[in-house]
Amino acid sequence: MGAPEVRRTLPDNADERFFRMLADAVPHLVWSKSVDGFEDYSNRRLCEYTGMSARELAGSGWEAMVHPEDLERCRCAWSEARARGTRYEVEYRLRRHDGAYLWHHGTAEPLRVDGRIVRWFGTCTDIDARKRAQEELAQVRQRLESLVATRTEALRASETRLREIIDRQPECVKLLDAEGRLLDMNPAGLAMIEADGLEQVQGRCIYGVVAAEHREAFRDLTESVCRGERGTLEFELIGFKGARRWMQTHAAPFRDESRGQTLLLAITRDVTSRKLAERALAESEARFRSFMDSMPAVAWIKDSAFRYTWINEGYRVRRRRTLEQVMGRDDFEIRHESVARLFRERDEEALRRNGPVQSLLEDKGEDGAAVHWLVVRFPIPDASGAMGVGGIAFDISERIELERALRENEARVVEATETVRQLMNRLMHAQEAERHRVAGDLHDLIGQKLTALGINLDIVRQQMPQAGASAVAGRLYQMTTLLAETIGAVRGLISDLRPQVLDEHGLSAALHQYAAAFEARTGLRVEVTGAERRLPLPREVAIALFRIAQEALTNVAKHSGAARAQVRVRKNGQSVEMLVEDDGRGLGEAALAGRHPGAGWGLRMMRERAEAVGGRLELSSAHPGMRVVVEVPLSRADQRHPG
Repeated sequence: MGAPEVRRTLPDNADERFFRMLADAVPHLVWSKSVDGFEDYSNRRLCEYTGMSARELAGSGWEAMVHPEDLERCRCAWSEARARGTRYEVEYRLRRHDGAYLWHHGTAEPLRVDGRIVRWFGTCTDIDARKRAQEELAQVRQRLESLVATRTEALRASETRLREIIDRQPECVKLLDAEGRLLDMNPAGLAMIEADGLEQVQGRCIYGVVAAEHREAFRDLTESVCRGERGTLEFELIGFKGARRWMQTHAAPFRDESRGQTLLLAITRDVTSRKLAERALAESEARFRSFMDSMPAVAWIKDSAFRYTWINEGYRVRRRRTLEQVMGRDDFEIRHESVARLFRERDEEALRRNGPVQSLLEDKGEDGAAVHWLVVRFPIPDASGAMGVGGIAFDISERIELERALRENEARVVEATETVRQLMNRLMHAQEAERHRVAGDLHDLIGQKLTALGINLDIVRQQMPQAGASAVAGRLYQMTTLLAETIGAVRGLISDLRPQVLDEHGLSAALHQYAAAFEARTGLRVEVTGAERRLPLPREVAIALFRIAQEALTNVAKHSGAARAQVRVRKNGQSVEMLVEDDGRGLGEAALAGRHPGAGWGLRMMRERAEAVGGRLELSSAHPGMRVVVEVPLSRADQRHPG
């Protein structure tokens, strides 16, 4: 019963409810349009499918859910159906509420009343699965047709190409009968047997080119293959011109129906290079074993399951185990569990790092003494191609003992060095004390007596009669001048022995005072920079730096020919540094090394003074001049007493 008939059999007020109930019940997308093409109804399934409301689908809203590539085709089909008043039918893709486009088959029928179209009713049926199946089937059919065409063409050309391929093969392809007569052979095979052409050997027995020691085996292979078996053989071939080659042949039976015989079809390759390589490998393995057995070390190889596959002679001697006792076993089968677990961890570490791993191992010798081993483990492929572990262990007990003795000697050297430093420190203290005593004696004895002598000379000059004074005035003047110079020299000597300002005002003031006096005495300009007027330092450090500055400036004045020198002192929380440099000609390598006849002793004394307070002294010949750098750490010194 069609839609018009349904409408005529229902009351007017039930038509719409019945249509909507029917439209919502069918498993299709149902819609209707007015005669002018305005969509005025969409069933519940259509709204659910598109995610759009009936209001949004009304009018031309349905176009938004049609795939853009199919929209124009739908419009054309709809326009044509309306114009002709015929059934509307088209396939297109509709967008689902999740954005996916699925293929649908759309149809619509016009509703006529008294022959006039008053409305259109349509449905959309999901044909996506069928459409995709059709597309896949078409693709498969196309591929099959292409494959069949390709195979057909290949088969047509196979006979022509087969001979060409065989002739171009770098390996020998031959056909023999049961008596070993050559029926066919490609050019590569003819070259191997050194034949000038196929006509030279065709129909002749081929056994003559096989070396005598392999001829019987070759005949047996030919006969067995012609009986229907397959076979492989390696043999030596002697060409017609005398060249010898190692060959490997793979033979299979070939049924020739035209002859009514089973023939031998074989592919034979030249394996001379491989044979030579195998021989070289065997010789190399022999050399390797000889080398490893002669090496004073223990060596082994394990497979990927950590089972022993090889040990050297050193292993057999030191471990007292033969290859048969360890072959195919792991460490847990031949060692104590704790040792085996340690070895396994080291093996796994070598594999994990993919490189060599060194470790030290302590063992017990036969006499119970400790034996120290340096063990190197490294990844190495096993016979299956998987990664195993190799290892070499060297007995380093003697080296360990020497290192222990060396550490003890180093400790003794450090102790002796410290003792020497302390002795040098005591010597410097004693020297400074002696300088202080001598300076005091000079001041108290000679200085006072010279002063008293000067006073007495003044008294003599004043009390001498006028007549006598005129006669000896020149002598008295000379004596007074000589006495003043002597007093000045004594005071300078006292200052050099123990500058009082160093005790009272510290290193900075002492350096400034000494520089001024040194400049006045020698004419060498000396500049002291980078030092505060009061630079608190430990007493022994201040004395050592002052004496080094004295000696350095003395060397400058004696040997460098400089016009200018500079002394710079810097101090931080950890150390104090003093730099003495000049613009003279410097010292040669011999002097820097302590071999200069004039400066060697002074340089040694400067270095010993620096080392006595835990510091270090460096000498370098600058361009121009000489540079002395002294650095003394203050961590050991008592910084509570200023220098």
